[in-house]
Amino acid sequence: MMRLGAAVGPGHYTMFHNTATCGGIGAAVAAALTLGLPGDPAVWAMGHAMSLAGGVWQCRNEPGDTKHLHVAEAARRGTQAAFHARAGLAGPRRILEGPQGFFAALARDGTPQTLLAGPADWRLYQVSFKPWPACRHAHPAIDAALRLLPRLTGGGITRLRIETFADALLFCDRPTPLTEAAARFSLQHAVAVTLAKGPPDLTDFAGAALDDPAIADLRRMTEVAATPGFTGACPAHFGATVTVETTGGATHAATVTDAWGDAENPMDPAAVLAKYDRLTGWAGLDPATARAIRQAALALATGGAGRLVRRAGAAARPCALTTKGPPMPLPNYFAAMDYPALIGAFGRPEDFATRIGRRSRDELRAGQNAQFLKLMTFGWTVPFYRRL
Repeated sequence: MMRLGAAVGPGHYTMFHNTATCGGIGAAVAAALTLGLPGDPAVWAMGHAMSLAGGVWQCRNEPGDTKHLHVAEAARRGTQAAFHARAGLAGPRRILEGPQGFFAALARDGTPQTLLAGPADWRLYQVSFKPWPACRHAHPAIDAALRLLPRLTGGGITRLRIETFADALLFCDRPTPLTEAAARFSLQHAVAVTLAKGPPDLTDFAGAALDDPAIADLRRMTEVAATPGFTGACPAHFGATVTVETTGGATHAATVTDAWGDAENPMDPAAVLAKYDRLTGWAGLDPATARAIRQAALALATGGAGRLVRRAGAAARPCALTTKGPPMPLPNYFAAMDYPALIGAFGRPEDFATRIGRRSRDELRAGQNAQFLKLMTFGWTVPFYRRL
């Protein structure tokens, strides 16, 4: 997945979110391995996932949360593709390099030859973890601000300056964020809330934090600048310097060369698990389910994940979405899909056209009507539709 994301070329990233387009194949491979799929079904799963790839960047130009859905959809798409493949639904084998495949359609200036070039190392070790709930480009400045805190023991701050790389300003130069999403993409807010309160958490980018007078004052006095040194070091290193002047006339500065969580400055396993616990707690996931999912993820390293993943999925089914009405169970399409019944009604994919072609028009109409009435009967049992 990571090699594919690096091979799509700049033209692809101009319009598409690589996580959304390329993430599905990673999820498909992970699900295929967990389900123990043999060669052909595993290839089919990758073909299904990449055939449905999408995720355009317009969401970055407007307020909203669609970018978060890109990540979830890539995981869902790849997982469901593996279940379809396990049921016998064949997929395209040349989905990446084919004449109407992924590179031809969505990454014409990409370099597919680099997928298998170079050392056979695991790009997974180059993945960055995000310790702070803000845009990754703001993290070096947050880390630098945290290094400053022990030295700011007396006097208020009268001047604040952030020096970092150019892309950080391109995405995160937002001196007056008005929404939670904007605050997470604001260098000024991220550093201000860190200097005012310490290590930032999810609540520091929403609600009262946006209107806090002390944080607003720090945002207003903040200067931001891209320097040739930090910009030239990218993408090998993502760094920042934060400088403050205090009412006593003292000047303090701290520099971070690599953000905490990058491969060059990694988080230890305990910190990663602590972040998982914070996020699942904030999301309202009950502790038993959260532990089951964590155990399943950790078991991937020892090959014992299949049973644990099934247990975690079973534990997660009773979870409810937060709504104004009665609790609604989270949908579990993999459990709801009756693959034997589907194949029994319509045949295996390779036999579908022949089987349906033998039916008369009246038989087809009767079958469609029976399916329609079955769905309507089921739909009337769903509280959402009854409330319409």
